[in-house]
Amino acid sequence: MKLMSFTWVFMVILTAGFGTARAAEYDVKGKSRLRYEDTQGYSGTTFQRSGFWSIRVRPSVDIKVDDHASIFIEPQFAKIMGRDYSYTQTSSSGSTAYNENFHMHQGYLKLRFSDEFQIKGGRLALDYANAIILGVADWGTFGRSFDGVMLGYKNDLVTVDLGHLKISATPNTIDADKELALLYTSWNFGEALKAFDIYGLYESNRASGANDHRHSVGTRAKAKFETFDIGAEYAMEKGSSAYITGDQTGTMIFAEVGRSFPAFAGNLRVGFEYNQANENWREWYPTTKSHLGRNDVVGRRNLTAIALRTKADLSEKLSVNLDYWQYSRSSTSATAFKTGDTTTVGTTAASSSQDLGNSIELSAKYQLSEKVEYGMGAAVFTQGDYLRTNFGDRTMTDFYAMANVNF
Repeated sequence: MKLMSFTWVFMVILTAGFGTARAAEYDVKGKSRLRYEDTQGYSGTTFQRSGFWSIRVRPSVDIKVDDHASIFIEPQFAKIMGRDYSYTQTSSSGSTAYNENFHMHQGYLKLRFSDEFQIKGGRLALDYANAIILGVADWGTFGRSFDGVMLGYKNDLVTVDLGHLKISATPNTIDADKELALLYTSWNFGEALKAFDIYGLYESNRASGANDHRHSVGTRAKAKFETFDIGAEYAMEKGSSAYITGDQTGTMIFAEVGRSFPAFAGNLRVGFEYNQANENWREWYPTTKSHLGRNDVVGRRNLTAIALRTKADLSEKLSVNLDYWQYSRSSTSATAFKTGDTTTVGTTAASSSQDLGNSIELSAKYQLSEKVEYGMGAAVFTQGDYLRTNFGDRTMTDFYAMANVNF
């Protein structure tokens, strides 16, 4: 009740500054999540385990001023229960760690110039390239959002998004920021082709006296037929030595194929996935806890991961996923890495094996009502020779139970 009261007051204050905006159209919504997690993994050469409750509440107000302008506001209260934060970030653009429990997750102005053109500026939650390259990272306690401006164009053939995002800004100083430029195009070539995207990114980092840069180009395609689907994504990147050593090239490949069986076990889908990135690949701003399995024991850099993934809708309300993952190092000349891609996992001196291990993961969702959903999942990660030699014989588990409530 207090949260809804705050939302109404917030909306009234915002609309009061628009003169005739008292007649504006507005839509008040929200979503919240309560979750318990017990996770295990590595940090460098140290084994870690943590168990915690987290809460996240996001009310939102969408205000349509008129046919030319609208405002979207989404504050967020999120925290790991019982924790006093020591993060240095304070709602930083592109970050998933915050120094405050209550902050503005999204807040932007949208200007509509025509049926094809619009511009959005402010704090934005962005999701592109299947969230492998740039995603909202909503599994985390806080999620991710960016500060910047996005120009959009759309017609029947193509959707184009051009963005200028400030990752870090230095006040009263010229040319001392960290910036991200994004060009993303999505093409409509028929009903069966669900996605055909071509994109490019450029990041310039001159914050704190640095002079570093990197760029990436990629393409993504996905097609779906009656009972068969197929998809693939490829990206390459180059940059200065702060990102990529020497004059090397980072590459990333994702491929999937799936078959649905509508008459068996509640529309069963069986899919095969292949992920591979070389030792020079550096992550941009991806979503984790899904694309490479639930454990996140190791990240995409210098990783080859294959998976058999199954999903069954056992009823209108209950769906179940059962996945099997196999992980290995792409190159034995480099270590494995955490999901942040700068922290190593183990050492090559301790083991020359490519085998990192395998994981079995089971999860379920139950849609109790239109507004309430429950979820639960567990994963068991069994070490391969590389991790076993570095850390000793250990089986790692991951468990969560959560409730999502929309309002």
